[in-house]
Amino acid sequence: SEAFSFIMQYVQHGKLRFMPYMCELSFYNEMLYWGLESSDLQPCCQRRLDDRMSDCYVHFFPEEEPRPLEEPQSRWLERTRKTFEEPTSSLLAQILASVSVLFVIISIVMLCASTLPDWRSPETLNQHRIIEAVCIGWFTAECLVRFLVSSDKCEFVRRPLNIIDLLAILPYYVSVSMTMLTGGNSQLQRAGVLLRVLRMMRIFWVMKLVRHFLGLQTLGLTLRRCYREMVMLLIFICVAMAIFSALAQ
Repeated sequence: SEAFSFIMQYVQHGKLRFMPYMCELSFYNEMLYWGLESSDLQPCCQRRLDDRMSDCYVHFFPEEEPRPLEEPQSRWLERTRKTFEEPTSSLLAQILASVSVLFVIISIVMLCASTLPDWRSPETLNQHRIIEAVCIGWFTAECLVRFLVSSDKCEFVRRPLNIIDLLAILPYYVSVSMTMLTGGNSQLQRAGVLLRVLRMMRIFWVMKLVRHFLGLQTLGLTLRRCYREMVMLLIFICVAMAIFSALAQ
């Protein structure tokens, strides 16, 4: 549709426009399909779309009672939430998002470098543990602040990106706790397999980048919308692999 072309421009250039000649319902439904909100629009286009939508729904919804003025604490919580949840809301939000991306990149680099033999000396391992602890500390503080300032705690826990953050943070604390609790060599051997599995779960650090890049979010929404086709494609690939492997024998 015509609205999709403007959404593609938003993915490419970071600016979402709403033209006066477009159908507001079609454009709004397209935004909902791709997980966008009216706050992603440019200010002038956002006012235009809000006016058109209010004119469209004025006959279907009764007028709401005027809301009381927000308290200073509520305004502060909302401002803090936007700072951590919406990287384009302010300069401070952009700085925090950049710092988060930097910590994610450092974590990924350290995760890959820890598999090299040269990085297994005692001095290097101590430095690696310090850097990992600093990164995990930042991720934990960021997640706690976003949880505390969220208006709906249950909705916050159910969001996929927040679940990914939790899966990326918890393995570190579990592995540290197990290392402190297992004192003997036999206990360490029994816990070795679980510790290796927990280290593998640190790959979720890569998925934390989805929060800061709109293109990755769009890709995730696309895969979620067409998961049936993806499953069918995987079945075809598996069938083809089974047929050709049988012929090769």
